[in-house]
Amino acid sequence: MMGSKIDHPSYPAPDEHKSTAIALDPSSNDTDALAQFQLVEVAPARAKLERAAAENRLIPIASLPHEILSRIFEVHRDLHFGSDPWADRIAPSTRVSHVSAKWRDIALSTASLWAAVASFPHYTSEFYHTMIHRSRESLLELSIRVQLSHDKRSANLLAEFIPSQAHRICALRIWAPMDFIDDRMPALRKLSAPRMTRLYLHNDGGARIVLTPFPDSLHNRSPPPPRRIFTGGVPRLSHYAALNFSPRIWPPLSSIKELNIHCSSDNGTVVHPVICEAALTVSRLFVRFRPGALANFTAVQMPSLEYMEIIALLPETAVFLEMTTAPLLKQLCLFIPQPGRLVPPLTVHGTAVGNFPGLQTLQLQGALGSGILPIFPTIQSLLIADFPPRLTQLGDMFDSNQEEFSTLTPCLTCITAPERLRESIHVFGVARRSLGLSLEPILTYPSPLTRVPYHERTPGALASYTYALGPKMISYQFCATCGVCVFLAVHGPPDAVVATLPPARQALVKAKREIRPVNIRALDFFLGREEGEREERGRVEARVERKHGSTEGAAYVVPDAK
Repeated sequence: MMGSKIDHPSYPAPDEHKSTAIALDPSSNDTDALAQFQLVEVAPARAKLERAAAENRLIPIASLPHEILSRIFEVHRDLHFGSDPWADRIAPSTRVSHVSAKWRDIALSTASLWAAVASFPHYTSEFYHTMIHRSRESLLELSIRVQLSHDKRSANLLAEFIPSQAHRICALRIWAPMDFIDDRMPALRKLSAPRMTRLYLHNDGGARIVLTPFPDSLHNRSPPPPRRIFTGGVPRLSHYAALNFSPRIWPPLSSIKELNIHCSSDNGTVVHPVICEAALTVSRLFVRFRPGALANFTAVQMPSLEYMEIIALLPETAVFLEMTTAPLLKQLCLFIPQPGRLVPPLTVHGTAVGNFPGLQTLQLQGALGSGILPIFPTIQSLLIADFPPRLTQLGDMFDSNQEEFSTLTPCLTCITAPERLRESIHVFGVARRSLGLSLEPILTYPSPLTRVPYHERTPGALASYTYALGPKMISYQFCATCGVCVFLAVHGPPDAVVATLPPARQALVKAKREIRPVNIRALDFFLGREEGEREERGRVEARVERKHGSTEGAAYVVPDAK
């Protein structure tokens, strides 16, 4: 009877080990015996290496091209990095380089793995030299953070590399007390950073800015002098942020697209030149003004501005709106804090009404009043949001007895607000409809809105934010713009666990994963705004039933009917 031939892998080293052991001669002298025993000791080590190499060849990932493995390493690093610009991006790459000799060679030859260098955890100067050498000519991202006194040594060591590597830096972030930032600025004054796109300076030297006047004892203090940095040129700089200090430090802003400044000083001498320098190109503007910050502010035109966010008390808000012209502005967010006293109406000169002819969406937070809506006659959507833990106060903003109520926001078709404001907005809508002005729908959300500006009807706007809770078998999917929970995604147990279940249980898990629970309160957010959508809304609502006929707490279900 003939049997099938089975090919077994051949390992020369074990065969050599066996031959060496058999060849041991007990009659040898001490010198020869020692040499034979050394051969026996070496052979097992060679056998282990040979077997490991053979087994690695059988693993699919080991046979992948270097370019693919390199990309996998980058994705692995970014999974640890997430959306936190301050996370340590070197550690994941270091761990990968310790897996095997092949992986180490690939990791060390992938310069981009070592291009994001941070001052935390604390590293030595030799470490930074090594990382910058490994990254070769890749674009560098340097992140320097000082929270405690013992952070300064590592931060200073990394900061010393900025002048010599300025030609490679694409992003520079410094989050530290103001004295640390000031000490670093002279070295940056005349530098040229031709590849830099992002510059982030954050004063972490105390509490967050509060929008209240300075004590009288501080009014006579001279503010620190303005400082220009990177005067050699930053032609690609698109994002600049100066947070928790007045923007007395700034680079060339002629190419800026996004500007974020906190004017914490009551001296307005630096605000106007900074904004004017960025005015022609900036498309997204975030400003926070303290009382008196706009004392010397004059008119400025921003032909490219599309989004603007202002955090300031009413006087500063009024001044900035009067002095700013932005014909392409589509979305405006105003946060008006409650100063602890009776809020005066927002009084803006009549000429400011035409400053934002393209404005479509207005978001409001804080202490509101009747002087706000008349400034923005072109808005179509209004979002009123809370700023936890503070709740937005409407004041008399929707008072139907206010002057020119009949011509107030004639294009307004949608208001989104917290549930507690529904009654006030409903009365406002009834008064508008009695004058022939439409206002449909009025949308409310059940919890304080802490995310973003307004809801869009585009499919991509739905379920962009996903939060997995508990064992992560389900997750809540939120609208990317209005923040309302829209869907519940069912994930179930991991695939490896499902594969061990009986076929019937696997089919049950698959069926449950395909369920797409929808938040009934979210239907108004994406159905019913236009004629075709109203028909679709009716079709969906006709299919929605209460489960088990309950009236409290039971889930809604959508039958399989087409």
